[in-house]
Amino acid sequence: MTTIYELTDAANDLVDEAFVRGDRELTADEIENARQELDFDIEPTQFDVEGLRDKFNAIISDDKVDRAEIDAKMASEVRKHLDLTREQAAHDGMWRYLAVVEFPEFVRHRWPYPDKSSGRSFSAAQDKYLEGARDLYEQALVRLWWIAELTREGDDYSRTRAALEKQELANDVFDRGYARYPPAVRAIVDELKDAKSPVVSKATTKLNHAFSTIRLESLEEEEIKEMVRQIRKQVEGSPTT
Repeated sequence: MTTIYELTDAANDLVDEAFVRGDRELTADEIENARQELDFDIEPTQFDVEGLRDKFNAIISDDKVDRAEIDAKMASEVRKHLDLTREQAAHDGMWRYLAVVEFPEFVRHRWPYPDKSSGRSFSAAQDKYLEGARDLYEQALVRLWWIAELTREGDDYSRTRAALEKQELANDVFDRGYARYPPAVRAIVDELKDAKSPVVSKATTKLNHAFSTIRLESLEEEEIKEMVRQIRKQVEGSPTT
């Protein structure tokens, strides 16, 4: 069985500004004092940290790849190399361990701090390491794993790439309450992946309101797609769009 670790709350103070900037790495003693084992019955090939590290290193070394491309390329790799059940993927401390101990270079590369282009605060940068799985959109690796999990069809990750190649679509879909319902996610991505950014923003806002008034789980995927089509048509027909 592969040994899988999680970080306890003792790690929170270790992820300071120097660490987030990349000016300081954790010592072996700091890691040892802040980690504990998780009892997962999982095969080594299902939790391939070294294989994922190779993928991360390759993307980090390619300075021609922008941030949206990083997400689109790496989400499927995170999901394939960390072949967890959804129940296992709900362990917050495991994701903290992976971001802080195993893959901090990737997190710094994808979400640098300080970053003039985004104006990201230290607190927001810190969340990329320490936020848990309850929020699908904050923690660096949680975000990629869950977007891939919710959009894939078996080993087909084409919808995952479509969702992440357009950052506005990823931002507007996966930071919503319906993000954990795969039929809704699939329907929205399929119907809005070729829409312009203002249309995506307005349509997902309207969908969020519409979904709040119904029991979403009672709808079939095709019914949700029809809702998305109608709302997209309304938005595109608006003179301000």
